[in-house]
Parts: sequence; C-alpha cells; structure tokens
Amino acid sequence: MLLAASHMCLATAAEAPKIAVVQTERILREAVPAKAAQTKLEQEFGKRDKELQELGAKLKQAGERLERDASVMAESER
Repeated sequence: MLLAASHMCLATAAEAPKIAVVQTERILREAVPAKAAQTKLEQEFGKRDKELQELGAKLKQAGERLERDASVMAESER
C-alpha cells in the first residue's frame, strides 16, 4: 500500500503544471450582456455626443475667427 501511494505521488509530481490565462477585458467586451449594455449606451448618448461634437466645432470656428479678426471686430462681436 505504501508502494502504491508513493507511485501516485511520483505520477502527479511528474505532470507539468497547468496554467490558465483569463482575459477579463475580452470577456467583458464580448459577453452578450456587455454588448447589450454597450448598444444601449450608444443609443442613449449617441445623439448627445454628436451635438457636443457639433458645438465644439462651432466654438473652435468662433475662436479662430476671433483670433483672426479681433482687430477689426466691433466690441459687441467679441
């Protein structure tokens, strides 16, 4: 019996250790609930994001115009 137990220990010691890698980022990105949540967020905030992008572009244009034409603009236009 002791001999059988020692053979079992040797057999398990000779096996290579098994290592697993879990990519949590991939799981969270590709899981069905995550995809559903992402779609919902895009629908909810997509319009707002577009509006903010347009507003930012207008603000940038106004700033460029102010820098370019500040010397000839009326005080009320600045």
